[in-house]
Amino acid sequence: MIQLKTRILIFSSIFVLLGIISFLLWFLGYTTAATWNHNSIETQAEIIDHIIIDSNCSYSCNCKCTKRSFPPHTTCHNQCDTCYQKCYDGYILITYPINNIYHNNSILLFDDYVDYKNMMNTLNNSYSIDSNITCYYNYYNIDDVRLKLKDDVSFMIAAIVITSLVLLNFIVWGSIEIYLRFRNSEYQQLA
Repeated sequence: MIQLKTRILIFSSIFVLLGIISFLLWFLGYTTAATWNHNSIETQAEIIDHIIIDSNCSYSCNCKCTKRSFPPHTTCHNQCDTCYQKCYDGYILITYPINNIYHNNSILLFDDYVDYKNMMNTLNNSYSIDSNITCYYNYYNIDDVRLKLKDDVSFMIAAIVITSLVLLNFIVWGSIEIYLRFRNSEYQQLA
């Protein structure tokens, strides 16, 4: 059986690792998203234009596998060149009222997109100029505009699941320790 110090090290390491992950998910994920959602105001905006900015995007190409042999395994290490292709960022330009004053802003819909024709079709069909859309702006920063609220639920669920794993870690550890102490006391009584 594993010694007590080793068990303490294993279970406390699991606790710390899962605890840190849960903490980060909760405070950096859920809390920031929920705060943004809480401070957001829904409004109707009018699409006034499309903006497309072209640039060069990099990607890996001409990859070659260099085999490395470390008995008993052989691994493949990819060596790739960096290639470039034309890509596009697609924005919609909107205007939205705040206290009867209209503000203009842009929202990025396509980031490093390579299919120009498909992007233009989507912009023209789903986000046609002079149409109205629902958007959200941050009460404390009216230039922070989004089409959707931030997804805070998935962060919350992930944090709860990992916190549950932390609790399960303690239950398993406690059960093992209780079992071992009970078993050891039985052996001592028999001797």
